[in-house]
Amino acid sequence: MDNKLLVCLATALVQAGFVVLRFNYRGIGGSELEGTLDGAQAQFWKHSRCPEYEADIHADCRCTLAFLAATLDLSWPLMVVGYSFGCLPVMALAEADARIAVMALISPPLVQWPADTSAMTRVLARGVFFAPGDFACPKDRMLNFFAQLAEPKTLRTFPGADHFFIGQEALLAESVREFLEQG
Repeated sequence: MDNKLLVCLATALVQAGFVVLRFNYRGIGGSELEGTLDGAQAQFWKHSRCPEYEADIHADCRCTLAFLAATLDLSWPLMVVGYSFGCLPVMALAEADARIAVMALISPPLVQWPADTSAMTRVLARGVFFAPGDFACPKDRMLNFFAQLAEPKTLRTFPGADHFFIGQEALLAESVREFLEQG
């Protein structure tokens, strides 16, 4: 939640008039379950997969959407943005919830979690943002993933960036904002 890229993105979207909610997954930062993760769960993106924890994260995202629906007037089309592992629950949400009209994926971690594009059958705008040298989504996997996505879709690359878009956070935020506004 406090990742520099996410802070920059959230700030740019709020300044453009978007309603933004960003949150930590359970056990991360100041979330209610802080300190409850074992070593494997705390480092799941680096070393292994933790299916139960991953399922909990997906549940957290569904609960967050339910909270928003109960709190705000969601009469407008929803847009969801995922970064790194966050792309996985975003893809699941976008497929399951007809209120979601636009999905932006930033550096989906295709090395650790290959995505099943055949399960993505809803018609919605899809934007994919990545750095060709990203360790989590190498160019060949990203291009294959993107080729399998249904239209409408947009691909934006950031040569010279890495998985964290260090030094290019503002450029990425602007690109995501433009995509969402066109959504």
